[in-house]
Amino acid sequence: MNVRGLILTAVAVVFALTGCLTRPETDKTALGERRIVGYFPAAAIALEQYNPGLEYLTHINLWFFNYDRKGEISSPRVSTLMLKRFIAEAHGEQTKVFVSIGGGHVTARTEAGRRYLTLFREKNFEPIIEALIRFADSTGIDGIDLDFEGDMMVPEYSDFIIELADAIADKPYQLSGAFGYWGARKMRDAAVTSFDFLNLMIYNESGLFDKELKDHSSFAHVEKTVAYWQNQRGIDRSKLVIGVPFYGWQRTVDADGRILNEGSITYREISENYPEQSLNSDFLTLPTEEGGRTVITFNSLDLIRKKSHYARSFGGIMAWHIAQDTPDLSLLQAVYLGLID
Repeated sequence: MNVRGLILTAVAVVFALTGCLTRPETDKTALGERRIVGYFPAAAIALEQYNPGLEYLTHINLWFFNYDRKGEISSPRVSTLMLKRFIAEAHGEQTKVFVSIGGGHVTARTEAGRRYLTLFREKNFEPIIEALIRFADSTGIDGIDLDFEGDMMVPEYSDFIIELADAIADKPYQLSGAFGYWGARKMRDAAVTSFDFLNLMIYNESGLFDKELKDHSSFAHVEKTVAYWQNQRGIDRSKLVIGVPFYGWQRTVDADGRILNEGSITYREISENYPEQSLNSDFLTLPTEEGGRTVITFNSLDLIRKKSHYARSFGGIMAWHIAQDTPDLSLLQAVYLGLID
């Protein structure tokens, strides 16, 4: 899905999440040093009513901001005033606000991607770094999250990370990075150790690229991923934030196995359509009236809580993305309870 589709879908879900049920009181001091990081569509802060669940979050990452053709950092439909207002609200809940730079939609084939790559390959990082610092100074954000993927992870990306970390070392901004297991090997050790913490994208182990859908974010995948970062990359466990999906993948086939439709599905939709299974099942195979079947792979509430309890020994939990939760934010509650139990 392109970024416009992602934004429109996320904003629609945010509208559905307004007017939510009353939720229990939270005490973030009970989390200790553990983080609850939630990705949230930046365009949604333009809404008069939204509910990102700030009471549960230690960090909220607004996606996506990027280096634009004017040489500044911006995000469609988000003004500086809107952002400052949101930051003030988040700080009132003791939630830090990061802006996420890049995104899976930024590739070598896009204008934004080519803009970055031209500067990366010339090792001319100064324009981007200066723009990021100007943006941070003018808005009051707490940190920058780097989320470049795929063909954007050129060798010079590691150099950019190191220089950016050095440039903000004496400033009140933190630096985080989002990495999938599939792209980690492209990064030099000096780059990955430059981050204050890492948001590990431990999902999409299976997806629409597979002939047959399998578990796309299993508990075993979590164990394998954190073992890699600890044992092969030497990252302290306190810096490893375990990513969980608030979405799944679904595919419907006919009796002969031909694909009729497929795509992503939010946990909210799963909870509404399959309320019992959404609590403790992670893989559904549902027969259709025509003799085919619909398969859905996702993380149940029970699995999210199990992963969160496991993450107590690490740096916490990251969720992509929180606008896909149920109206009462049941997954965020499961994350919070799993981390403090």
